[in-house]
Amino acid sequence: MATQQWMARIGVLLVVVGSASVQMAAAPTEGAKPADAAAATLTLPEPAKDPPQDWYAPLKDMPIGPGTLSIDGQFRTRYEHTNDFTIRGYGRDEHDDLLLMRTQLGFDYRLSEDAHAYVMFQDSRHYLSDMSREDFPLTCTFFDQADVRKAYVEVKHIGGSPIGFKVGRQALDYGDRRFLGPANWGNIGGFWWDAAKMYIDTEPVQVDLFFGQRVIREQIRWDNRHFDFDAMGAYARFKKLPCTFDLFYLLRYDDHGNARGERGTTGDIRRHTVGTRVDGVFRKNWDWGGTGAVQFGTQGGDDVEAYGAHARLGYTWLDCPWTPRVGGEFVYASGDRSPTDGENNTFDNLYTCPTSYYGRMNFLSWQNMMDFQATFSVKPAKKLKLWVDYHYFRLASDTDWWYWFNFTRQARDPGGDSGHELGHEIDLLAKWTASKNLDLFMGYAFFLPGNFIKSTLGHDNANWGFFQVVYKF
Repeated sequence: MATQQWMARIGVLLVVVGSASVQMAAAPTEGAKPADAAAATLTLPEPAKDPPQDWYAPLKDMPIGPGTLSIDGQFRTRYEHTNDFTIRGYGRDEHDDLLLMRTQLGFDYRLSEDAHAYVMFQDSRHYLSDMSREDFPLTCTFFDQADVRKAYVEVKHIGGSPIGFKVGRQALDYGDRRFLGPANWGNIGGFWWDAAKMYIDTEPVQVDLFFGQRVIREQIRWDNRHFDFDAMGAYARFKKLPCTFDLFYLLRYDDHGNARGERGTTGDIRRHTVGTRVDGVFRKNWDWGGTGAVQFGTQGGDDVEAYGAHARLGYTWLDCPWTPRVGGEFVYASGDRSPTDGENNTFDNLYTCPTSYYGRMNFLSWQNMMDFQATFSVKPAKKLKLWVDYHYFRLASDTDWWYWFNFTRQARDPGGDSGHELGHEIDLLAKWTASKNLDLFMGYAFFLPGNFIKSTLGHDNANWGFFQVVYKF
């Protein structure tokens, strides 16, 4: 019966994708150079060469007044099936089908290379799901009727100086996006900000100073309200080094006095995060990187003391057919040692959703967790990548919560009797860049629960599959 259900879902998906393909058939595709004979063991349809002019070329660099206007857009549709979990949490003996559609339209008015204004409208919809918009009182992860995603003015190197600014609705997007990122995998996008940034861009280093308020994403109304907290910080990128080296500081500040501490007290939030990120390549074949941070301050009357770290090492056979790569990663985020000691040791994931970092099924955020990851990938064709990821998840502290990807709490054993083991996840993924305008992405993932989940929730294995089409211009 399960096989018949999957065959039916695949049939529905092929109909949807086929319909989208008819509409996209007129889109130009990018020319491809002949692949090396040794590597061309898999033959894909060769995209046709671009015509002399793309259909959207008249929408770019249109002279208007003292500047030029360019229009860009993106249409993304994704089908997903979840089994024994939903967006709301793990288990529940539930499954769900989702057809997600997101449309973006942007307008970029440019006065010079360093000065422009940009506005992007976004409309997000979902279909097929057993969940309705009414199941989400305020923010629905899948639905946000036409709204303003970005609206900012940016000027760099004012008067030839290293100083610049960016003011308005925007994404705070830095480094590997583990702390600050737009979370674009979600149908709406996880983090929109009304923010102001100042650039100090010198030859050896660029420093961004920023202050922002996170926008509340409402389903029908225009998004013009903000969460209670403010965020401010600095991000420095050092340029003239043999590797990437960044330093950052973030402050989460909330003076409403509503944050609750472990012993029932309430108070403000002053959570400071200081960290660094490195990334590089050596001897051409080896790639490495890492991120680390410490957090301190106060939260609801509790003292904050938490830590987070990520390390990566990989090797690529550049001269071999299919360019295979093997790699390993380790991620750690501290958890709370005692639920009543007045000290908050749970690392805060801060301002990004963890999509793709800690398993594609999004069962964890960067809080009270350890993730041991192994990955293997190949490129059978120039624009086709196939890869498999394996994750072994554990709790950093067996007395703290298991935190879902959207930071909600799933289960806790205050006595620690259920152990540390959360479970195992295997992700099978394929991505084909069909042209400069069209991307296809698909995958299947399987989750096997460990002793902690079996003891606290008692649920069976979970699985998930998706197919995504993105067209952009």
